[in-house]
Amino acid sequence: MNNNNWFEETQKQVDETYQKTIEYGRVQFVNKIVELKQQLQKYKSLYENEKDHTDTLKRIIKEVKETLERHLNARSYGNHKYELFSREYLEELLDLLKEIK
Repeated sequence: MNNNNWFEETQKQVDETYQKTIEYGRVQFVNKIVELKQQLQKYKSLYENEKDHTDTLKRIIKEVKETLERHLNARSYGNHKYELFSREYLEELLDLLKEIK
């Protein structure tokens, strides 16, 4: 094998190795992008679900709070249809709802 032939063969092997390395890097890069996109979708979905649950909880708390306040502010509490609950009990519930916020 002459020097020229050896150089060409070595150059060819280097080029092939370089191309394989480039292709491997591209594949790894694309795989990482796909993985990150999947993670982003997962976290986005988790955030949306959590946001929906939080919004629902806030809405329920607001409705209960308003209902309790209406009952507590009734002029004639003794004749109220919810008289089985004491005023103190309703005030405790209202305080708990305020803490949840």
